[in-house]
Amino acid sequence: MLSLLGKRLLATLPVILVVAIAVFMIVRLTPGDPAAIIGGNSATNEDLDRIRAQLGLTQPLWTQFATWAGHVLQGDLGFSYFLNKPVVALIGQRIEPTLSLAIGTLVLAVAIALPLGTLAAWRMGGWLDKAVMAFSVAGFSVPVFVIGYVLIYLLAMKLQWFPVQGYRRIGQGVGPWARQLVLPCLTLAVTYVALLARVTRAAVSEALTEDYIRTARAKGIGERTVLSHHALRNAAVPVVTVIGVSAALLLGGVVVTETVYAIPGLGQLTVDAVLNRSSSIPASGTEAMGTFHKLWRHGAVRGGTLVLLVLTLLGLMAPWLGTFDPSAMDASFITVPAGTAGQVTLPDGSMVQHTFWMGSDSVGRDVWSRVLYGTRISLLVGVLTAFLAIALGCTLGMVAGYFGAADAVLMRVMDGLMAIPAVLLAITLVAMLGASLPTVILAIAVPEVPRVTRLVRALVIGLRDEPFVEAARALATSNAVILWRDILPNALAPLIVQGTFIAASAVLTEAILSFLGLGLPAEVPTWGNIMAEGRVLFSQAPGNVLWPALFLVPTVLAINLLGDGLRDVLDPKFSKRS
Repeated sequence: MLSLLGKRLLATLPVILVVAIAVFMIVRLTPGDPAAIIGGNSATNEDLDRIRAQLGLTQPLWTQFATWAGHVLQGDLGFSYFLNKPVVALIGQRIEPTLSLAIGTLVLAVAIALPLGTLAAWRMGGWLDKAVMAFSVAGFSVPVFVIGYVLIYLLAMKLQWFPVQGYRRIGQGVGPWARQLVLPCLTLAVTYVALLARVTRAAVSEALTEDYIRTARAKGIGERTVLSHHALRNAAVPVVTVIGVSAALLLGGVVVTETVYAIPGLGQLTVDAVLNRSSSIPASGTEAMGTFHKLWRHGAVRGGTLVLLVLTLLGLMAPWLGTFDPSAMDASFITVPAGTAGQVTLPDGSMVQHTFWMGSDSVGRDVWSRVLYGTRISLLVGVLTAFLAIALGCTLGMVAGYFGAADAVLMRVMDGLMAIPAVLLAITLVAMLGASLPTVILAIAVPEVPRVTRLVRALVIGLRDEPFVEAARALATSNAVILWRDILPNALAPLIVQGTFIAASAVLTEAILSFLGLGLPAEVPTWGNIMAEGRVLFSQAPGNVLWPALFLVPTVLAINLLGDGLRDVLDPKFSKRS
């Protein structure tokens, strides 16, 4: 046991090293010069050079890394020159709100998801099971900030049951503290309830087919006891594993939730640090036709495809359906309600009769036109991100799975990247590379590459010793040809499924980055930018946040439905059940 534990601990050291190097490079390469912050506007070039030398920024990168790592091991996380405080002190001030939100979310999600998943497995195929699965798909399709603003609008503004924003420390009273956390925890818990309920349902449904369950029922043990003491207990391992693995997802959600509810936690500190470029705060044939008919008969595939076709047509026809330049502003029509019509002044000075079908934003731009143009951008980001992540992941995964010498090194690098929350990694990459469409796509694709790499590696390992591969080797076929001609086509089905889920995640992540002010420039009509601008006057014009959400949610939901349907038909494990 001790030997196994020692081996596992040693195996984590390369991962820790990769994460440490990644964090250090993010800190050093993120735009922002500490010397300029310290010296101020009056500092000369000589002053800046002297300050950089004092800070050790003129030393080689490996020397800077060694110094930084040594300080971190001693508990010295550096100094924020922008906020003029030690990083440890900043974390101490902000950690209570973040821990309160994270722990509260986890407790709430587990308390809801375990009973739901267990009951869904018990009544497999019934109305509750279908409702849980529908909620699971929807939970992954609605961005956290959309859930937040819907709850704020309904429970805080309309019903006035809870405060809108802010945070009360626990020292100010447990009651006010708990009441302030209800909406943020509920907002963040939706995604985790969807995930945990789905995993619990799968684990419990598998446990219910085991012999010991039939034996327990034959003994006359009550169904409640069978579920709680036998099925759920034996299904706990995958559920607990998912709870632990989803910690990175939780951290990414905390960043967005704290921004929505103005909670002064570590997530808000991270966003502020990137926005302020404070580089001293570290980032925590026949067969084919048969398959086609199967796909089209699948309701999820048909529904998802039709929705995506409609959205694609709306995006392509935006110049005609929008009837108004999405960047044109008219101060006479600021935050007007939906359906308002009047004479609008165009940038060239001409007047035109126009109807604001979805109202206007705080600078007089037409929300309907901006939402339509946002459809173009979101679909483009989803498709290109999926292609890029699949291309990079396929290449790395085939190398790792086919050539044993490269496997260990590549997998440790992939493990290190997966240890960094995807949203935080995307945020820092955009901050380093600048905000443009190519860099945003790259920043969103990079966190997905390790998952594709691991998938392709597993597929290649399973195929590399097959007879058709051995025959190709016997004919002296090159390794590159074997990989791309013989192995890859036999791994396409799982990759297609994975690509749809990456596209859905990319649409969500782009909206999150834009909403936080860290994505494409604010003047670009993306759904995230529209909602970010609309939250400023949310109490006066909630539609400016909710209208783009009505496009964003069906888009992600349709892609996820398409992915689920493709998985059910193309994946042998699932197609055998259907």
